[in-house]
Amino acid sequence: MLKKVICCLLILVFASACRKAPPHVATVGGVRNPQAILVERSIKEADDRIKSFRGLAQATLINKEDERQTDVVLVIVRPNHIRVDAMDNLADVWASAGSDGSRLWLWLPHKGKLYRGAATQRNLKRLADFQWELSEISSIAAGLIPDARNAELVELSRKEGHYRITDKPIHLWVDPKTRRPVRLVKYSSPERNEQNPEDESLIQYEVKFSEYVSLGGEVFPREIDVTFPGHSCSLSLHYSEVEFNAKADTSLFKPETVWNSKTVEMDK
Repeated sequence: MLKKVICCLLILVFASACRKAPPHVATVGGVRNPQAILVERSIKEADDRIKSFRGLAQATLINKEDERQTDVVLVIVRPNHIRVDAMDNLADVWASAGSDGSRLWLWLPHKGKLYRGAATQRNLKRLADFQWELSEISSIAAGLIPDARNAELVELSRKEGHYRITDKPIHLWVDPKTRRPVRLVKYSSPERNEQNPEDESLIQYEVKFSEYVSLGGEVFPREIDVTFPGHSCSLSLHYSEVEFNAKADTSLFKPETVWNSKTVEMDK
């Protein structure tokens, strides 16, 4: 269970109307139409507005029949600076994880150990056993769509608010009225997601965004649920406080030498 809790930390450790409407463009598995472009513009605008993020949340991790809850404090400077502190009922930190974009680290005070290494997918997978990138973690934890700036959408279903990112194995569902994301699914490959989109064996991870409220000057999903079907694991974040675009001290994203913990180098 401890490894799954560590996984939880590391997971934490992602036009005007007067313009002429673009034409419908048929693509494989969807239509590039004005509605797709409006949704695309909406997620890109949110991505542009939110550069950094601070949040206090209750995290719930479920691993098969085991469940654990902990309060977490997140500090994110997108795309790849992140720090997560997990606290017990007395507000004492029992684990911390973070990255400055080049180095990745995990501190477990009860073990007196500091794990650190290059911020590579290999090291992230060694600790978390999931295929994630830091940019995905920092975007999703901040209620955003990963790599939204480069996304090009095609519409699959207007009624369901269902869209597909053309060059990635990602499907997105939005509220048809507000165009806010409600569900995101990343598949294991671009080809396999067209075979049977609801087949869990093809899903790398699924994210659900809900309970949209006005927080910190943004309309933000207070509840973010992530599931990993292939690992029988899920993580829920329920935010109580958030702050956007506040400056963060760069030292937050580096492990503190005053911890005097035994250091385990992951690159060796």
